[in-house]
Amino acid sequence: PLCSLSAVLFVVAYNMAQFHEIKYVSKSCKSDSFVLVTTFLLTVLVDLTFAISIGVAMACLLFIKRLSEVTEIEILESKDIKNIISKVRSLEDSWTLLFWYYKPF
Repeated sequence: PLCSLSAVLFVVAYNMAQFHEIKYVSKSCKSDSFVLVTTFLLTVLVDLTFAISIGVAMACLLFIKRLSEVTEIEILESKDIKNIISKVRSLEDSWTLLFWYYKPF
């Protein structure tokens, strides 16, 4: 029974690995590949919970880095700020109307 159970576990682990996704990530971005390989190696060498924690932390830092690259900061004059505040308030009103009309089943 243990031999058959180990075979079932091996097949399940092989299907969970999704090797086609590994090929896709390896072609996409080197930083994503680094997170994947690091998480995989830590899973094999150390512990699953530790590896997942490190992988999530690395992915969060990578997300923050990418977000900071596309974010722009510029100095606004006081009249520009008033226009932006009025636009935000109009968006808040539209969201309020959207959720006011929403009726759950």
